[in-house]
Amino acid sequence: MNELYTANIALSVFAMAIMLFSLRGDISQSKIRNLLCGGLYATIAICALCEWSGVQMDGTPPALIPLHIAVKTIELSLAPLIGLFAGCVIHPCPRKVVHRLLCLAGFHALLVLLSAFTGLIFYVDGQNFYHHGLLYMLAYGGSMVFFLVQIWFACRAYQYTGGTQLMLATLFVLLGLMVQLFLPTVKIDWITISCGALMMSKFSSDMVLQTDGLTQLVNRLGYEHYLARLRVPATILMFDVDRFKDVNDCHGHLMGDACLRTIAGCIRRAYGNYGTCFRIGGDEFVILCCNRKHDEVLLAVEKLRMTLRGAEYEISVGVQQGTGQENVQNIVNRAEDAMRRDKEAYYQQNGQERRMRSLNEKLERLMQEKQDADQFIRVIAPEYIAVYLINFAQDSFRKILIPDFFRDMLDKCNGSFRRAILEYIRLYIAPEDQEEFESLTCAQIVRERLAKEGTIDEHYKRSDGMPIHLRIMACDGLNKEESIWIFAKDTEAT
Repeated sequence: MNELYTANIALSVFAMAIMLFSLRGDISQSKIRNLLCGGLYATIAICALCEWSGVQMDGTPPALIPLHIAVKTIELSLAPLIGLFAGCVIHPCPRKVVHRLLCLAGFHALLVLLSAFTGLIFYVDGQNFYHHGLLYMLAYGGSMVFFLVQIWFACRAYQYTGGTQLMLATLFVLLGLMVQLFLPTVKIDWITISCGALMMSKFSSDMVLQTDGLTQLVNRLGYEHYLARLRVPATILMFDVDRFKDVNDCHGHLMGDACLRTIAGCIRRAYGNYGTCFRIGGDEFVILCCNRKHDEVLLAVEKLRMTLRGAEYEISVGVQQGTGQENVQNIVNRAEDAMRRDKEAYYQQNGQERRMRSLNEKLERLMQEKQDADQFIRVIAPEYIAVYLINFAQDSFRKILIPDFFRDMLDKCNGSFRRAILEYIRLYIAPEDQEEFESLTCAQIVRERLAKEGTIDEHYKRSDGMPIHLRIMACDGLNKEESIWIFAKDTEAT
């Protein structure tokens, strides 16, 4: 058994030495990460050698007791650092956290040193045999908890790319340590920890390689890997930043990088809980959403547009839903075509929104053209409260009748109808009706419902209890993206 144990230790130390040597030419990782990996490998090798030396000294002449104590002090002082190094390799820690961890590690090392005289963590008896103390497992437990927390943070940061492999590698190490705990004579702890370190390094490197360094989204390599193994119905969203070249040309590449980081952050916040977010190159982004309602995805697109407009950015979007049975590449191609059409529409209609808003500021009139008047004469009833022609695709509108309070909302929202209507929902609509009403701020949902139902009739209550009837109709002969919104007192409810 002693020969097998010695072979295990020798192989573990040799494996760590090879990994330390490989770091010299490794340019795929940052300098800090290479240092952390080096600390991990070196600590495992030193601890393994110290444990082996301690085992060899068990039962030897009492004259070797001081050396035995020194060897165990080094081993037990360094061993908890393995979990700390491994956790920092998997996911970087803020500097303050690192400083606190170092302080804790130093305090633990002091306790181990004192334990040589008190026996709290370990002691060596008069026959030169090593024994555990009462607090032996405390530092190891804390180190393992930190490591598991870091795995959770890494899974979230890297959108669970490689998260399953990391958990399996952790399970492998835990099983090996449990075998060692219940069968002390087996002594496979360091060969298990060495194999676990190799797996952790490999899997965490894969996670880094599949992550875009600028935006921290999954990169094209990860995107192609996801597509290749996609087997469930999914919605694919493709984004492209409008006029991104102008940002680079006018403000420089640093501003362009800041723009991409801002947009990536908005995409992550909007879709982090919906699916996986990718940057596949330049200013192009993709989101894969599995097992999500189509309306839910579309509504998130409109919220994302509004958020980015608040930051003075515009995006072109293509959305396509798959069935899980067709070729994934066909869905991707359709999403790209839809995004291209959206971009063409943006450039064709660019400036129209500003012209329409300028016209509204200068002219106080009910109609823009006689065709508008003919359309409204047929539908406006005496009970109407407000009437608008709305184009959510451009976030533009023409007001036919507008209440004073909503005019003030528009001023506060810099003329954005979508932002104003969302503020109206928040302040004036009863909570139980807010979600249904909010879905109507998505242009595609309204378009699909109008095509299916012809006319959309929604009944809701204001927060003061007044029942309101909203009727939405398509505009014949006008811009196909426009619809008529009529707010009236709900006479049926009263």
